[in-house]
Amino acid sequence: MTKQSKVAVTFAEPFRFAPDGVTVVDYPVGKAEVSPRCAEVAELAGKLKKAAPKKTADEKAKAEAAEKAKAEADEKAKASGSAAPEKAASAAAPENAANSVSSEA
Repeated sequence: MTKQSKVAVTFAEPFRFAPDGVTVVDYPVGKAEVSPRCAEVAELAGKLKKAAPKKTADEKAKAEAAEKAKAEADEKAKASGSAAPEKAASAAAPENAANSVSSEA
């Protein structure tokens, strides 16, 4: 029999799990190391504390690059005197376009 890996989880509320389908193991609120299957079932049951998603270095770099590109685009728009893309798009669409109906019948 091979040794199963363990997963670190934090229970938001008490959780009962039967790894073999017979023996029930009670997990109290708090941190625990459990089997991957127990962690999966607890997550599906909504018993785990939600962890804030962590951004990888690559995701952080992409977000910073996107912010910088947007700031540069805004600077260019201001310098050229044109409206921001959002303002130009909203100005192009009439406010009551969905409500306008032709009187032809």
